[in-house]
Amino acid sequence: TQVNRLINLQTKTLDFIGKISYGMYIYHTFILWAVFSLLKNMTIPIIPRYCMVYGGTIALTISLAYLSYVYFEKWFLRWKVKYTIVDSSNTSLS
Repeated sequence: TQVNRLINLQTKTLDFIGKISYGMYIYHTFILWAVFSLLKNMTIPIIPRYCMVYGGTIALTISLAYLSYVYFEKWFLRWKVKYTIVDSSNTSLS
């Protein structure tokens, strides 16, 4: 059965963001602080500085979250699957 949706949330981009979202949640505050600390003493006008802070923070957060997912979180996810008692992938409600 095909369901009509206003917005399609099943895309590769959103799937990727969903996989790395925990790392993004964990790392973004530290990365924001680090990037801001590196740029705070530079004599750059305020608007370009904030663009650099937030652009750098987004890029570094996604990069670090991806690396964390690939080299750290996947290891735990494999253990989770190995020791799962109940198959949680069955989403039927009946």
